[in-house]
Amino acid sequence: MAAGTFAARPLITLDGPAYTSVFQGVIRWNSFVFVPVIQSVYGSEGTALAAVAIAFIIPVTNIACVAVLARWGSLHREPSVVGLVKSMLANPILLACLIGLALNLLRAPLIPGLSDAMDLLGAAALPLGLIVAGAGLSFAEVKRRRTTIAAVALVKLGVMPPLMWFVAWALGGDALAQGVALICGAAPGSAAS
Repeated sequence: MAAGTFAARPLITLDGPAYTSVFQGVIRWNSFVFVPVIQSVYGSEGTALAAVAIAFIIPVTNIACVAVLARWGSLHREPSVVGLVKSMLANPILLACLIGLALNLLRAPLIPGLSDAMDLLGAAALPLGLIVAGAGLSFAEVKRRRTTIAAVALVKLGVMPPLMWFVAWALGGDALAQGVALICGAAPGSAAS
C-alpha cells in the first residue's frame, strides 16, 4: 500500500502536507484497537502472533511515514540521508522502538514497580488517543475534503484488508495468520494519521 500510494503521488493533485495525510491515512493503523479485537477473536495464540506482526509493522510504517513527512510535510525538505536520519531520530515512536530493542538485546531486568506504572500509562493510551483525535477533528475540513477522505477510506477499508489477507495466504500463512492479517488490514487509522 505504501509503495502504491508513493507511486500514485504524481496523480494526487494535493499539496505536500495534504499528501502526507493521505499517505498516513492509507497505511497507518491503530494497534490499540487491533489488539483487543484479536484477543477476543483468536485468544492468546492470536495475540502472540499479532505481537510479532506489530513488532515489525509499527517501525516499518513509521519509517515510511517519517520519510514522506520529511519530504512533503510542511517543512518540505529536499531529500538527504542526513535530513532523513535526523527526522527518524526525532520520531518518538521510532526512538521508543530503538530503546526497547536495546533493552531487550541487553537483557535489562525489569525495575520493580516500573512495569505497573507503565501498564497504567498504557491503559490510558487508547482513551487519550481518541480524545486527541476527536479534539483535532474539523467538520468543516471534512466537508471541504470529502472526496479525498472518501477515497482514503475506500482504499484503507476496501483494499487494505483483502490485500493483507492475500499476502498472508500467498506466503503460506495458516487460517490464524490469515485472520490476523485481515483484521490488521481492517483496523482503523491511527490517531496520529
